[in-house]
Amino acid sequence: MTAFYSRDEKLSQIITLFHRLFSETENVGLSGGYREPFYQASVPGIAAKIQFTRDYLNSCFHEVAHWCIAGKARRQKDDYGYWYWPDGRDGEKQRAFFQAEAGPQALEWAFATASGETFRMSCDNLSGEVSGEMEFAKALEMKRSEYLQRGFPERGEKFLAGLMEMFHPEIAAERYSAWLGQKTLVQEALASECEGEV
Repeated sequence: MTAFYSRDEKLSQIITLFHRLFSETENVGLSGGYREPFYQASVPGIAAKIQFTRDYLNSCFHEVAHWCIAGKARRQKDDYGYWYWPDGRDGEKQRAFFQAEAGPQALEWAFATASGETFRMSCDNLSGEVSGEMEFAKALEMKRSEYLQRGFPERGEKFLAGLMEMFHPEIAAERYSAWLGQKTLVQEALASECEGEV
Protein backbone atom coordinates (compact mmCIF):
# COMPACT_ATOMS: atom_id res chain seq x y z
CA MET A 1 0.00 0.00 0.00
CA THR A 2 1.33 3.47 -0.91
CA ALA A 3 2.05 5.76 2.03
CA PHE A 4 0.28 9.14 2.11
CA TYR A 5 2.45 12.20 1.63
CA SER A 6 1.42 15.83 1.59
CA ARG A 7 2.51 17.65 -1.55
CA ASP A 8 5.41 19.36 0.26
CA GLU A 9 6.51 16.08 1.87
CA LYS A 10 6.39 14.32 -1.48
CA LEU A 11 8.48 16.98 -3.18
CA SER A 12 11.02 16.88 -0.35
CA GLN A 13 11.22 13.06 -0.57
CA ILE A 14 11.73 13.21 -4.35
CA ILE A 15 14.52 15.81 -4.09
CA THR A 16 16.17 13.73 -1.38
CA LEU A 17 15.92 10.64 -3.58
CA PHE A 18 17.49 12.47 -6.52
CA HIS A 19 20.40 13.65 -4.38
CA ARG A 20 20.92 10.18 -2.90
CA LEU A 21 21.10 8.67 -6.38
CA PHE A 22 23.05 11.32 -8.26
CA SER A 23 24.61 14.15 -6.26
CA GLU A 24 27.95 12.44 -5.63
CA THR A 25 28.22 10.20 -8.69
CA GLU A 26 27.04 12.85 -11.20
CA ASN A 27 28.04 16.06 -9.38
CA VAL A 28 24.58 17.58 -9.68
CA GLY A 29 21.90 19.07 -7.44
CA LEU A 30 18.15 19.59 -7.79
CA SER A 31 16.17 22.50 -6.35
CA GLY A 32 12.96 24.43 -6.84
CA GLY A 33 11.74 27.90 -6.03
CA TYR A 34 12.69 29.56 -9.33
CA ARG A 35 10.55 31.69 -11.65
CA GLU A 36 11.88 29.80 -14.66
CA PRO A 37 13.50 26.37 -15.01
CA PHE A 38 17.19 26.31 -15.85
CA TYR A 39 20.08 23.86 -15.99
CA GLN A 40 23.38 25.30 -14.81
CA ALA A 41 26.35 23.25 -15.89
CA SER A 42 29.07 22.49 -13.36
CA VAL A 43 32.23 24.57 -13.11
CA PRO A 44 35.36 23.63 -11.14
CA GLY A 45 34.39 23.35 -7.50
CA ILE A 46 30.66 23.90 -8.10
CA ALA A 47 28.20 21.13 -8.92
CA ALA A 48 25.73 21.35 -11.78
CA LYS A 49 22.26 22.46 -10.76
CA ILE A 50 18.83 21.50 -12.09
CA GLN A 51 16.43 24.30 -11.20
CA PHE A 52 12.69 23.82 -11.51
CA THR A 53 9.78 26.24 -11.33
CA ARG A 54 8.58 27.19 -7.87
CA ASP A 55 7.41 24.06 -6.00
CA TYR A 56 5.78 22.37 -8.99
CA LEU A 57 6.26 18.62 -9.05
CA ASN A 58 5.54 18.52 -12.78
CA SER A 59 8.31 21.04 -13.42
CA CYS A 60 10.64 19.03 -11.17
CA PHE A 61 9.96 15.84 -13.14
CA HIS A 62 10.21 17.62 -16.48
CA GLU A 63 13.60 19.16 -15.72
CA VAL A 64 14.93 15.87 -14.33
CA ALA A 65 13.71 14.15 -17.51
CA HIS A 66 15.69 16.58 -19.68
CA TRP A 67 18.79 15.91 -17.56
CA CYS A 68 18.31 12.14 -17.78
CA ILE A 69 18.15 12.29 -21.58
CA ALA A 70 20.98 14.78 -22.15
CA GLY A 71 24.31 13.25 -23.14
CA LYS A 72 27.62 14.05 -21.44
CA ALA A 73 28.54 16.87 -23.84
CA ARG A 74 25.12 18.49 -23.42
CA ARG A 75 25.36 18.32 -19.62
CA GLN A 76 28.54 20.41 -19.79
CA LYS A 77 26.59 23.38 -21.21
CA ASP A 78 24.08 25.68 -19.53
CA ASP A 79 20.57 24.58 -20.52
CA TYR A 80 22.30 21.78 -22.42
CA GLY A 81 23.31 24.23 -25.15
CA TYR A 82 19.82 24.36 -26.62
CA TRP A 83 18.22 27.49 -28.00
CA TYR A 84 14.79 27.92 -26.47
CA TRP A 85 12.03 29.70 -28.37
CA PRO A 86 9.90 31.50 -25.78
CA ASP A 87 6.12 31.56 -25.45
CA GLY A 88 4.49 32.99 -28.56
CA ARG A 89 5.88 30.48 -31.08
CA ASP A 90 4.30 30.27 -34.52
CA GLY A 91 2.95 27.00 -35.91
CA GLU A 92 6.26 25.84 -37.42
CA LYS A 93 8.23 26.49 -34.23
CA GLN A 94 5.50 24.83 -32.18
CA ARG A 95 5.74 21.68 -34.32
CA ALA A 96 9.52 21.68 -33.73
CA PHE A 97 8.85 22.06 -30.00
CA PHE A 98 6.51 19.06 -30.03
CA GLN A 99 9.13 16.97 -31.85
CA ALA A 100 11.84 17.87 -29.33
CA GLU A 101 9.56 17.36 -26.31
CA ALA A 102 8.25 13.85 -26.99
CA GLY A 103 11.17 12.14 -25.22
CA PRO A 104 11.36 14.35 -22.11
CA GLN A 105 7.59 14.45 -21.62
CA ALA A 106 7.25 10.69 -22.07
CA LEU A 107 9.87 10.21 -19.35
CA GLU A 108 8.19 12.86 -17.19
CA TRP A 109 4.94 10.91 -17.61
CA ALA A 110 6.59 7.77 -16.23
CA PHE A 111 8.00 9.71 -13.25
CA ALA A 112 4.58 11.24 -12.50
CA THR A 113 2.80 7.88 -12.72
CA ALA A 114 5.38 6.22 -10.47
CA SER A 115 4.83 8.88 -7.80
CA GLY A 116 1.04 8.89 -8.00
CA GLU A 117 0.80 12.24 -9.79
CA THR A 118 -1.36 13.12 -12.78
CA PHE A 119 0.65 13.80 -15.92
CA ARG A 120 -0.51 16.59 -18.21
CA MET A 121 1.25 17.09 -21.48
CA SER A 122 2.59 20.60 -21.94
CA CYS A 123 2.30 22.75 -25.06
CA ASP A 124 4.15 25.60 -23.32
CA ASN A 125 2.85 28.21 -25.78
CA LEU A 126 0.06 30.15 -24.07
CA SER A 127 0.21 33.19 -26.36
CA GLY A 128 1.19 31.46 -29.60
CA GLU A 129 -0.24 29.03 -32.14
CA VAL A 130 -1.16 25.66 -30.70
CA SER A 131 -2.51 22.89 -32.89
CA GLY A 132 -1.76 19.21 -33.20
CA GLU A 133 -2.37 18.32 -29.55
CA MET A 134 -3.84 14.93 -30.45
CA GLU A 135 -0.87 14.12 -32.68
CA PHE A 136 1.49 15.12 -29.88
CA ALA A 137 -0.44 12.93 -27.43
CA LYS A 138 -0.04 9.99 -29.80
CA ALA A 139 3.67 10.76 -30.21
CA LEU A 140 4.04 10.74 -26.41
CA GLU A 141 2.28 7.37 -26.17
CA MET A 142 4.54 5.95 -28.89
CA LYS A 143 7.67 7.25 -27.16
CA ARG A 144 6.55 5.95 -23.78
CA SER A 145 5.74 2.57 -25.35
CA GLU A 146 9.23 2.50 -26.86
CA TYR A 147 10.75 3.28 -23.46
CA LEU A 148 8.67 0.56 -21.79
CA GLN A 149 9.70 -2.03 -24.38
CA ARG A 150 13.36 -1.08 -24.90
CA GLY A 151 14.20 0.56 -21.60
CA PHE A 152 14.49 4.12 -20.36
CA PRO A 153 17.68 6.19 -20.52
CA GLU A 154 20.07 4.87 -17.86
CA ARG A 155 19.71 7.72 -15.36
CA GLY A 156 15.96 7.85 -16.03
CA GLU A 157 15.68 4.13 -15.30
CA LYS A 158 17.56 4.59 -12.03
CA PHE A 159 15.39 7.51 -10.90
CA LEU A 160 12.20 5.72 -11.97
CA ALA A 161 13.16 2.62 -9.99
CA GLY A 162 13.78 4.83 -6.94
CA LEU A 163 10.35 6.42 -7.31
CA MET A 164 8.67 3.04 -7.66
CA GLU A 165 10.44 1.70 -4.58
CA MET A 166 9.44 4.79 -2.62
CA PHE A 167 5.79 5.09 -3.65
CA HIS A 168 4.88 1.55 -4.78
CA PRO A 169 6.99 -0.93 -2.80
CA GLU A 170 4.28 -3.56 -3.33
CA ILE A 171 5.15 -3.79 -7.05
CA ALA A 172 8.06 -6.06 -7.98
CA ALA A 173 10.75 -4.58 -10.22
CA GLU A 174 10.01 -7.02 -13.05
CA ARG A 175 6.42 -5.69 -13.16
CA TYR A 176 7.30 -1.98 -13.41
CA SER A 177 6.88 -1.74 -17.19
CA ALA A 178 3.52 -3.53 -17.22
CA TRP A 179 2.23 -1.41 -14.34
CA LEU A 180 3.42 1.87 -15.86
CA GLY A 181 1.92 0.95 -19.23
CA GLN A 182 -1.65 0.72 -17.96
CA LYS A 183 -2.57 4.37 -18.50
CA THR A 184 -3.12 5.97 -21.88
CA LEU A 185 -2.82 9.64 -22.67
CA VAL A 186 -4.83 10.12 -25.87
CA GLN A 187 -8.16 9.96 -24.02
CA GLU A 188 -6.91 12.42 -21.39
CA ALA A 189 -5.25 14.81 -23.83
CA LEU A 190 -8.46 16.44 -25.01
CA ALA A 191 -10.26 16.14 -21.68
CA SER A 192 -8.22 18.99 -20.22
CA GLU A 193 -6.53 21.98 -21.76
CA CYS A 194 -2.95 21.57 -22.86
CA GLU A 195 -0.85 22.78 -19.95
CA GLY A 196 1.17 25.92 -20.55
CA GLU A 197 4.26 25.50 -18.43
CA VAL A 198 7.03 22.90 -18.43
